[in-house]
Amino acid sequence: MDKQICTGGQPSLEDLARLKAEGVRAIINLRQPAEYDAAAEAAKAKELGLRYFLIPVATAEPKEEQADEFLKVTADPKNRPAFIHCASANRVGAFWMIYRSIREKWKTENT
Repeated sequence: MDKQICTGGQPSLEDLARLKAEGVRAIINLRQPAEYDAAAEAAKAKELGLRYFLIPVATAEPKEEQADEFLKVTADPKNRPAFIHCASANRVGAFWMIYRSIREKWKTENT
């Protein structure tokens, strides 16, 4: 997205090390823990010294409080640069649009 935010689908544990080496400070995970081994990802992030945030979003049922938490985490400069992910980056796109609409005042209506 920019020098402070990068996004994608599910990273491997090896990818977390590469992200750390490239300067990422925080991982923001939008997957539900039942979808994969979230505990292993959290443990690897901690081992690497990365800040780790799990906001478990159901693809078909995102909640307002999850969007609020996402906005709170992404607003904190200690969490940047950040890598935001889910399984395929669909939830990432939806939550990034929320960010752009609210934080950057993007217009969502057609003009």
